[in-house]
Amino acid sequence: QLGLLARKCDEIKFRYMLETTSMINSINNWTMLITRLGKTSKVQSAGNNSVDYMSIGSAFFVSTPNTLLIEAFGNLLSPLTAFYVTPEPLIGARAVRVRGCLWIPSGKPAIDPWPASLVLVASAIGSSETTREISAIPPAITSSAAASNNYRSSKKVDDNYPDWFEDWLVGFAEGDGGFYVDHITKRFYFKIRQKNPQILYRIRGYFNFGSVFKSADDYYSFSVQARDHIFRLLSLFNGKLLLNKTNKQFLNNWVINYNCWYANEHGPFVYKGKPEYTSQTFFKNAWLCGFTDADGSLGFKLLSDNSRKNSGGKRLRVYWYIDQVDEIQSLTFIKDLLGFGRLEKKIPNSHQYPGTKIELARRLITDSVKNCITLRSYFDTYNPQTTKLRVRCIRWKRILGYFEDGDWKYRLDEIRHLINLNRDLE
Repeated sequence: QLGLLARKCDEIKFRYMLETTSMINSINNWTMLITRLGKTSKVQSAGNNSVDYMSIGSAFFVSTPNTLLIEAFGNLLSPLTAFYVTPEPLIGARAVRVRGCLWIPSGKPAIDPWPASLVLVASAIGSSETTREISAIPPAITSSAAASNNYRSSKKVDDNYPDWFEDWLVGFAEGDGGFYVDHITKRFYFKIRQKNPQILYRIRGYFNFGSVFKSADDYYSFSVQARDHIFRLLSLFNGKLLLNKTNKQFLNNWVINYNCWYANEHGPFVYKGKPEYTSQTFFKNAWLCGFTDADGSLGFKLLSDNSRKNSGGKRLRVYWYIDQVDEIQSLTFIKDLLGFGRLEKKIPNSHQYPGTKIELARRLITDSVKNCITLRSYFDTYNPQTTKLRVRCIRWKRILGYFEDGDWKYRLDEIRHLINLNRDLE
């Protein structure tokens, strides 16, 4: 089952999957072909306000009631965007987005006829489960592969990526990414979610494939699903994943299914397991930097200590930590590789996802100045790639310097100010 709806707005392309079991059972062998899509434009609404609109073409080849189409569009849009569909006839209608709603007005459209130049790739819902081309489709919107070629041709050549960026990405993906599979369509998916999309665009710029889109919960996702690109990611992550759960997900969702579906065509894929890190090799790899970018932090705080009269009754603490749920064994392994740190139970916060096993959440932390100085040397080599951690790291290194010089006690106002600035990054 496949339902694609694309909107071209600048360089961003949105492609959504319609994956609703009830819809599959209801439609069965019915075929729905969405054939045309208009450019995002400006139109005067009834209130004389300029709003964005999307043109939905009139050529629907359907054998089902309009209510079923309404339900299909609702399932297509609502889970992943702020749009929703009102129960109006779809055939021959225009779609107008007003304050985050996808409005399907009834009656004769008051806008010029839809442009014939933009055609959306047709999606066949039925026994064939194939995607068919029905007209002269521009390369920019035909498929994920075509979109990737478009990104590739427009990418500026630069040296803004360190040679260890892929190792960083492995750690980052183990914190905020996932390896997914659709057994019905035999498709693989890779996704990383972030609150700030900047790092996702950076990742997309490195690979020159994939897409970035915003979900209804205000999070952004970097998504890859084109087969050739997934095969490249298979090789990139194989043998480099450290956590138990990501290795299990990678093996069960990707490797095993790849060998079932594509081994005859491309040859078998050999799973390499976990990397064999030692204390020496671990510090010469960017994995920890990427994982800290995703599920960790570093910083400093002032604690009250009345015994320290010469420092205004304050004690300075610098720290670094990483968090993970149900990975006590992996965190213990990382602690042994580092040669320092301690495991603590993680305190739940407002950002905790529903259903997370918070009782199994642990934090690997060190607040030793000596250990943080060791980590400073590491982060000098493998500097954070997200804006948030990069800024925190700069301030963290400055405070470590004050501590080494012994004059931090004379800079309490500055330290308090930096602590407040770090809070603003949250």
